[in-house]
Amino acid sequence: MRQHNLNLPDTLTLSQDEWVSDSASSSQQLKSGRKVLLSSSYKRGLHILSELKSEFPISPNSSYSMRMRLEQQFRQMSLNLIVGIEDSAIQIIGIDQNPFLKDFFPQKRFFLPFVVLQELAGAWKRFSTGIHYAVLGRKLHPFFGVYYPTRTEHLELFATWLSQYNGSKDHCVDVGTGSGILSFLLAKSGFRIIDAIDQNPNAIWSVQEELKRHPIDQTIRLHHADLLSPIRDTNLIVFNPPWIPGKSNSSVTEALFFDGELFERFFEQAYTKLSDDGTIVLIFSTILTLLRPDIPHPIESELQKGRFKLKQKLQRKVKPTAGKRTKEKVQIWELTRI
Repeated sequence: MRQHNLNLPDTLTLSQDEWVSDSASSSQQLKSGRKVLLSSSYKRGLHILSELKSEFPISPNSSYSMRMRLEQQFRQMSLNLIVGIEDSAIQIIGIDQNPFLKDFFPQKRFFLPFVVLQELAGAWKRFSTGIHYAVLGRKLHPFFGVYYPTRTEHLELFATWLSQYNGSKDHCVDVGTGSGILSFLLAKSGFRIIDAIDQNPNAIWSVQEELKRHPIDQTIRLHHADLLSPIRDTNLIVFNPPWIPGKSNSSVTEALFFDGELFERFFEQAYTKLSDDGTIVLIFSTILTLLRPDIPHPIESELQKGRFKLKQKLQRKVKPTAGKRTKEKVQIWELTRI
């Protein structure tokens, strides 16, 4: 499974004087920037991170930018809690051994951050057992470092849009394919050729493996590239962009947070590559307006430029989670050229 072009976690090779042993003051050591070697148990690692987290209290009244800043600081400090790996075996108790370690890392002895081991554990479970999506009618097995939907309201809304689409189904483009679920929904609805694009090589490998598990009659052409760069022209562009402005710290969060230039670059490319009678479908959310009412809405801002017009917008409410009500709605923005 080892693929040298994949985004894999960086390992650490440290001498003994570059870390301190796990102790009662571990959270303070992490906060000071020291590396702390966890050598006891998984439960102890959780306790240390819980103590560290308490150093970054987030008030319900905290601004979005403050919450993001505290989360980033916590993440950076938590990476200093490290665990030894020898012959692909994790050197603490209370955690399952992970086949990814043998597949990813040829080194005999190295260190990984505790939080990365947590991420690898979750990734192995998703990859090995899969995640069932009722809207698709089967499981997907997202690879490590690949974005996968944790809720489905936006997918169900996209399926609703697909059911009423009456245009050509010869070709379409799925920008930022991730786990490939939109491409598979497009194939299920009858699109003959789908160009699926992602700048994350793990996503491309993940969809390749999915196609081996579940061969389809339609053609999904995979491109490791940025936005629409591999495409000359098309009649339909589907894009589920990040919904929240912010700084990404991993290949997964690149699918969650966008920088100030993403939408500008996307619409610039889409304008030159979309056919005159073509359609752009953007899957979005009102979470942006709820969290950051102070910044311009990227789709509304584009519509003001006079290159595209809104053909229709579909919306549906997001279900409450863990008993928490929300005002968020997921959306389909269907745009055509002017």
